[in-house]
Amino acid sequence: MKKILSLLAAVFLLVPLFHMPSEVSAATASEVKSWESSLKSSIARKSWNNAAIYSKKLAEHYDQKGQYDIAAKYYDDNAMYWAKAGHADWGIQNSIRADHIRTEVGLYVEKPLPLNQKLAKFEPTSGTYLGLFLAGKRENANPDPVKDIYGKNHAMYLTYTTWGKKYPDTNTYFPMTFAKKAKQNGSAIQIGFEPMNGLNEVKDGEYIRQFAREAKESGVPVFLRFAGEMNGEWVPWSGDPKKYIEKFRLVYKIMKEEAPNVAMVWSPNFLPRHNIDPYYPGDNYVDWVGLSLYTIPFSHGKEVPGGNPMDYLKPIYEKYSHKPMMVSEGAVSHYSYEQRKDYSAWASGQIGNMYGFMPRIYPQIKAITYFNLDKQTTSYDNQNNNYDLAASPVVDKKYQTIISSSYFLDHLTVDSKNDTVKTQYVPVEKIKEVAGVHNVFAYVKLPLGKQPYYVAVYQGKTKLAESYAQPWDMKIDFKKVDPKQPLTVIAFDKNFKRLATKEFKGSFTKVNKIGKFTDVKDTHWAFADIEKAEEDGIVTGYPGGTFLPNNKVTTAEFMTMLGRSYGVGSELEKAPYPKGVVDYMKTMNFPYHEKASEAITRKEVAEIISGTRGLNLSGDDAIKYLLVNDLAKGKDSNQVSVKSYKGEETLTRAEAVTFVANIKKAAGHKITERPLEPSDATVIREEYQSRFE
Repeated sequence: MKKILSLLAAVFLLVPLFHMPSEVSAATASEVKSWESSLKSSIARKSWNNAAIYSKKLAEHYDQKGQYDIAAKYYDDNAMYWAKAGHADWGIQNSIRADHIRTEVGLYVEKPLPLNQKLAKFEPTSGTYLGLFLAGKRENANPDPVKDIYGKNHAMYLTYTTWGKKYPDTNTYFPMTFAKKAKQNGSAIQIGFEPMNGLNEVKDGEYIRQFAREAKESGVPVFLRFAGEMNGEWVPWSGDPKKYIEKFRLVYKIMKEEAPNVAMVWSPNFLPRHNIDPYYPGDNYVDWVGLSLYTIPFSHGKEVPGGNPMDYLKPIYEKYSHKPMMVSEGAVSHYSYEQRKDYSAWASGQIGNMYGFMPRIYPQIKAITYFNLDKQTTSYDNQNNNYDLAASPVVDKKYQTIISSSYFLDHLTVDSKNDTVKTQYVPVEKIKEVAGVHNVFAYVKLPLGKQPYYVAVYQGKTKLAESYAQPWDMKIDFKKVDPKQPLTVIAFDKNFKRLATKEFKGSFTKVNKIGKFTDVKDTHWAFADIEKAEEDGIVTGYPGGTFLPNNKVTTAEFMTMLGRSYGVGSELEKAPYPKGVVDYMKTMNFPYHEKASEAITRKEVAEIISGTRGLNLSGDDAIKYLLVNDLAKGKDSNQVSVKSYKGEETLTRAEAVTFVANIKKAAGHKITERPLEPSDATVIREEYQSRFE
């Protein structure tokens, strides 16, 4: 478990995590004016080194005066100038300081999740898997009591192994006992897989092949975090990005060949930032992107409470969120043994940031594993921090309260559908439609980790919503909101003094109901039928959440909808699409199977539908069957006839759904094989004549 040595024993010593403003006397007005002039001159000359120096002086000046917004801007400028000078890593500490003192306010609105997302292995459609490192004094390395302790099982449990290690209790290279325990609780496992003798020991051979075969045999989803924190000098597999990529790809290849239940996780540490990208193995070799992410209230003997996991995540998220992401391990320190001081109140706010805000503001964070450990119980060289939730009732309560949300997923098996969360949160500025009451939350970040006491949302003088508890969850009835007027979020302290205010201008439209498909509004003539068809699993739409209602539907697509409506969808899937559909149509003697990929006509639809009712009808007789049985009305409901049915026209996807809806409404029929011989249509013709001619 070399990694545990890393974070505070090495990162904080080799690369200071936080910048603190210099403790010098306040600058005079003339000095500030001189620095501003020198900065302007340096920028004009493109002397970026000097620009960085003077922006740093100005940043520290305003930082000391508590004018944090101005200071944050100069710290950001400092980082930008160092990047222009070719020393991007020199400005990282100042970027971090800017984050520590910056005020941010956001308003997020819950909306339906876009359908038909392309998902990676074990990726949920939305929501976040709960993970846990079982080193706390209550769980004692055992997942069984977790639900009783925290009120919820966790979907993923973390363990570590080293290259070549064998487990004598099971005589396996894979941690089979740990996996079995997780499986009994309906959970996956994450493995920190560490080549402690360096990358040269990582070779294709019997060890890794047997490890992979045993992983498959375990029957649990496995998130394999191979050689994590590679960007840090504290691990023996760091220092050679080319070789690292070669070995990561090798392990990926072996797992792909041997263990389909293994997802490969590439997981740097959140610092140093400048040394992350060179180690990326490439999109084709990474299933998930993770990171180690710890938040502490001090550095180098000084309190620096501005640390926020949201800020530490952001630059990595912006680069890699095209993949599902996880906090592979992370925690918040609530006690410093070095200072003998409890930071529970501060840590509670950071838990709120990490769980209440992070996965909803950054929705590609699909898993968070809490590193539940009191470092004093270890023999590692840095024992300053206590992350164990059991040791802080305040932090423990905050954690349990937030994870009780259904947004946090507590089970994961190889057969899990992972689609229980149907919504996502979007900045109010990006919301296009609203319908009645929506869940919302406000994100408020104040300088140096300060937390509001109370947050409210106003439009003009009208209070729309309020909350007294982080993560500031509320409900807003958008029927009462004027979309042309801005919304205002205000954060207050205990004395109801304003701490932060931000105005948001929306561009949304009020609707009666937000549809599941982005291109089918509630005013569409087939809206209700399309919504019901999606709900019943008859249609799924296209990637990006569209339905394309006006597109022509093919014979195979229509037969798929129809078959699902009859409850025989599985029969159509016995072979890959469209072959499975064609095979079924042949078996049932349904016509036009030879035209599976062609646009179907309305006459052909009539012949297929009548065929599913055990009749062999063609042409006008099939159309008349639909009309007399109220399964269709044609193009003109005021003049029902074979002519107005327009049998030679093709069918749109929206029209296909309405046909299927009518079939479902006509209860009592099971799908029937179509006779080989033509059926007698005399009765159908007579009824048609009496009703419509």
